[in-house]
Amino acid sequence: MTDRTITPKDNRPPLITTEELARDHANLEAELVALTSVEIGIVCEDDADLAIITKSINDLRAFEKKADAARETAKAPILAADRTIQAFFKAGLQARAIARMQEIDAIGLVYLKKKQSAERARREAEAEAARAKAREAEKAAEEARAKLAKESSASHAVESIKADAFAGAAAVDAKVAEAAAVAPAARMAHTKTSGGSAGLQTVWTFKEVDFNTIDLEALRPFLAGADIEKALKAYIKSGRHSIRGATIFEDFDMRTRR
Repeated sequence: MTDRTITPKDNRPPLITTEELARDHANLEAELVALTSVEIGIVCEDDADLAIITKSINDLRAFEKKADAARETAKAPILAADRTIQAFFKAGLQARAIARMQEIDAIGLVYLKKKQSAERARREAEAEAARAKAREAEKAAEEARAKLAKESSASHAVESIKADAFAGAAAVDAKVAEAAAVAPAARMAHTKTSGGSAGLQTVWTFKEVDFNTIDLEALRPFLAGADIEKALKAYIKSGRHSIRGATIFEDFDMRTRR
């Protein structure tokens, strides 16, 4: 047999199966069957019935704790192995790769921001030059039209037509240059290199959050129902029993002891 390196593509057997757990903890299964087979009436009619209920609950609670302890024991080596794997890959190899990536990403980001600023300035300068050219072309067209109005001749007519055409083209060029100057910043630094392409991506973020004054009403559509319920439970636990949008009422749970 030729030795070879095991790869992630190899089909490895599971560390543990349901069948193995059932075999190793058959005593727990038998105990649970006995506990859940205790006959309980669908209606509690007297203290004698309640005695059966409380004993069953206490026995089942004790069993649940025993099963939980067995579960913790069974999973302990697996969790230990998981921690070792996580430490090697995630906290080790991956974390080092991510840290280096973030370090050099910051260097590239500074360069791209400078490139974007320079490109923005260049486009704005081109737009201003195009606007100036358009103004001069329009002024020349007005002068040509004035000459034609003052003295109608073939040469003046040709000069006016040419001036109008030039002014129209210059106006279009000015609009194109203006549009380029106000393009999104992310488009102004995109660069293709031998190592791959790089560019800026617009990211909206926040800082200095004041939880006492932030507009929760505006955030309402973005709050998950589970988060609202969690906050409501904390609100009730604090001793407050009235709130708009929910009915808070007193209810009871049964408590049993041995």
